[in-house]
Amino acid sequence: MGATYHDTLERVGYVWRPALHYGIAYTLFALSTRYIREDAYRMPALFIAGFGLGAFLVLSWSLNQAAKRRRARTGPSFRWTRANITSGLAAVAIIVSTVMAFLFEDVSILLALLLMRLGVLILAPVIDLCSGRRPTRAGLLAAGICGTGCAFGGITGTFSPLSVSVMAVLSVYFTGYIIRLSLMTKYAKIPVRSTRGDWLVAEVKISGLALIYFAVASFVRQLVLDHQAVIIEWRTIGIAIICGLAYGYAFVNGTLIYLDWHENVRAVTINRSASLLAGVVASLVGWAFLEMPMPAGREWGLAGFMIIALLIVGAESLKSEEKSPPH
Repeated sequence: MGATYHDTLERVGYVWRPALHYGIAYTLFALSTRYIREDAYRMPALFIAGFGLGAFLVLSWSLNQAAKRRRARTGPSFRWTRANITSGLAAVAIIVSTVMAFLFEDVSILLALLLMRLGVLILAPVIDLCSGRRPTRAGLLAAGICGTGCAFGGITGTFSPLSVSVMAVLSVYFTGYIIRLSLMTKYAKIPVRSTRGDWLVAEVKISGLALIYFAVASFVRQLVLDHQAVIIEWRTIGIAIICGLAYGYAFVNGTLIYLDWHENVRAVTINRSASLLAGVVASLVGWAFLEMPMPAGREWGLAGFMIIALLIVGAESLKSEEKSPPH
């Protein structure tokens, strides 16, 4: 293994740049999905086509960038494995269920974020322990604070009982994360850049192909099976493309966070905190410019919990600057 492709010391800034990009992209995704929700119900084929196209464009660009870096570093050739293919399929399930969760009429941006984030925060230490990794105290504390923030947001809200459809979507979402994080922890969360790069490329390739398939299949079903004409509304398809672009970019950067070789508690806390903060920002922007409801007090309290969790993980990252990653 060439020295270029092997990390010997922790890079403190490695996980924070994708975390920043992830948060910005997820803010745009949450906002655009909420804004287009009525049109997505009215014209699902058009929404799926636009979303799939936007995400595919970003994922294709990411693959091109990854190929350039690999050629520049003369690393080993890309390898498909049963593990990274399975993880890629699990990522597809996560993408589909995430979009669906934001489109339910009786589920707000905050509630969708709370339910999905809290579940993955609970899964992270369990997967670490089952994989033989011992979470640090700071990581567990940060995850606990993040989870407390989720519980705070749920308890102080006035949420109606979840429908069977919502529960089914959440079940698919959590199952996808169990499979994805377990395989990633076993095979990819190691200080070898080529291995992590292969994993990212595999997930991006499979996800991109799946999104294009769903887009084409949706059109075919409406035109051939349902015998309905697809009415093109450029406003709807434009926002759907923006939604797909934002999610594709968030997906790539979120995967980079998960591929950090530290325990899942740390990576998941950073990822979940960034997305929850993105949800709060999306609610605030929606209130200011798109006539959405004013963010409730619980949303500001939730943001406070997330900021504390991020500060704890950040302090731990700085302290471990000279530590070697686990082999």
